[in-house]
Amino acid sequence: RKMKDLYLWVGACEQRGEQGPSAKFLISRIRPLRDMRLTGNCLLGSRPILSFAAEFDGAPHGRVLRQLLTHTFSPPKGHPRSKPFHDHVLQFGWAGGKIVVRHYQIVPPLYDKKKGEDSLVEIGPRFTLQPIKIFAGFFGGETIYTSGTYVTPNAIRSERKRKRSQKTIGHVAQKEARRERINVAGVERLPDNPLADVFTD
Repeated sequence: RKMKDLYLWVGACEQRGEQGPSAKFLISRIRPLRDMRLTGNCLLGSRPILSFAAEFDGAPHGRVLRQLLTHTFSPPKGHPRSKPFHDHVLQFGWAGGKIVVRHYQIVPPLYDKKKGEDSLVEIGPRFTLQPIKIFAGFFGGETIYTSGTYVTPNAIRSERKRKRSQKTIGHVAQKEARRERINVAGVERLPDNPLADVFTD
């Protein structure tokens, strides 16, 4: 709504009419392709190899997310718009309840192709997916999982704004106290004026 946050919806839609489940993610920590440190490249339309961390199998919602991400990022074999080979890897890591996505190019050895091993060069983009909710239906329905650590971006921005305002209020209070202290100390240091009582009755 504020055009500041990026969300991702993924869902399973079967041809037999069975729809769901679906999941909603918050995308953060995006490092785009134009980053100079991401030097890899891959052919348009080639199929990726998907690599998932072992933590996906440790919880029921992790297995559901793994299945949804597999359906979303892996085109089916023989798709007319995909190439029949693999030259890049999508790696899905798990850290602190968030999914870290990294994209690599598979680079074959330059010289001795029989003895050498393939290497990986990061292509990008690199980003983090934070699961918010998993629904039983297609973009809705019964909620089957809710993240206990998710905090809305609006709440984070509001907390930062509140902390900045507290710092500003503290600076203003310090300035007022300093001004009052200087005024009191300055009056006490003034010498007695012998003419102060001339015009008093």
